[in-house]
Amino acid sequence: MNYRKKLLYILFFFLCPSAYSQGVYYAEDFETGVKNPNLQLSCTNPNQRFSIQSEVTRFGDYAARLENLPNEGKRCEVIPGDDYHNFYWGNEYWLGFSFNVPSLSAGYGILSQQHGVPGLGNNGEVDWSVQSGGNGFTIIIPGGNGPVFQIGLIPPDNLNKYQNATPQNPSSGGALGGAIYYYSWPVETNVWFDVVSNFRYSDGDDGFYKVWINGKLVIDITGMNVNIYDKVGRIQGRKYYLKAGIYSGTEGGGAVIYDEIRIGDETSSYANVAPPVEPLMIPSALTAYDSTSTSISLNWTPSIEKLGVARYDIYRDGTYVGTASTNQFTDTFLSAGTTYSYTVLAKDLMGNETAQSAAMEASTLQAQIITITPIADKFSKDAAFDVEASVNSGLELTYEVSGPASISGKTITLDGSLGVVEVTVNQAGDATYGKISQRHILK
Repeated sequence: MNYRKKLLYILFFFLCPSAYSQGVYYAEDFETGVKNPNLQLSCTNPNQRFSIQSEVTRFGDYAARLENLPNEGKRCEVIPGDDYHNFYWGNEYWLGFSFNVPSLSAGYGILSQQHGVPGLGNNGEVDWSVQSGGNGFTIIIPGGNGPVFQIGLIPPDNLNKYQNATPQNPSSGGALGGAIYYYSWPVETNVWFDVVSNFRYSDGDDGFYKVWINGKLVIDITGMNVNIYDKVGRIQGRKYYLKAGIYSGTEGGGAVIYDEIRIGDETSSYANVAPPVEPLMIPSALTAYDSTSTSISLNWTPSIEKLGVARYDIYRDGTYVGTASTNQFTDTFLSAGTTYSYTVLAKDLMGNETAQSAAMEASTLQAQIITITPIADKFSKDAAFDVEASVNSGLELTYEVSGPASISGKTITLDGSLGVVEVTVNQAGDATYGKISQRHILK
């Protein structure tokens, strides 16, 4: 992000907050380059484990890296300050963020959670001396090192497992107690994942939770979706709060990078909280190579986008003809000696697409036709004989033979054995004509 772009970005955000994103009341993109004083840290050693870095970003110049060092604690998480982090039961919210796992180790565990709040103690304050019960939402790498990410939610048929708990007989389960893993996808390192959710926590039928990963709706459930009781059987705090970072299952270390955190109310939308999408580069330098009389092979300069290019769509004379996952494609079943016009567009993992590339014309080669003069029936001990053939291009022909015979130039000598003799006449083609082969079986 250049200086002018950054200045406009900052002015736009502060002078026109309502226009920035409707319904968004919290946005953290780390673009100041330093920790926001409003951002609360929950780390064993914040100075070592939390940093604003510029090496890996989803959008703009900066993102936050949260890291657990081996054998030095399990937690390094951030919590939006004030009341921004709380999701109260009965209210609708939109949440968007991006995360990136730089590398895997045995120390991975929870990467994002919406944590429960225990009930009130005898002093009328939240009693954090007991556990609150299961998270409302969790992204986790089970087992620490993959092979999948999983999303856990409290299921609509939740039985509120903690309601019979007592201080003398607390229930088990912790942050993941009672969770059902509704969706999993393969762990990939150094890849950005955009997560958007729209939800209402409720102890009634009006609860719901929707989750999109990189633009794809992967979870859509309705109904009761909370644990009413904490781990000693008291009524929970009737809210969940957002924590972003890494909470390891072991002390093996690990890191996660976060960017573009946005929280909105019921007036917000997917577009308002989704991480910004950097425009895909239009494919360029489209060229043709290795053409034949019936096919044309294409390649081009790949597009670049942090979410990755999902595919390229190829068009011939304005009509879609195929899809490629790389920057190469071969168009087949074409007419010989014909000129075609090609364009290519790119699509990312969220379905965004570029304009079509500049058109490039390419031609198939002229077709060749080989004519072999009929050969009279032969016996195995007949004398040597010549194969006579011609091609419409007038180019030089070459000859091959298989079976009980040999060939020199275009002269065939039978070796006296029984068997099928097959003659192949070839023309290798040139810049104008496509290659061709014609076979003939002797009787």
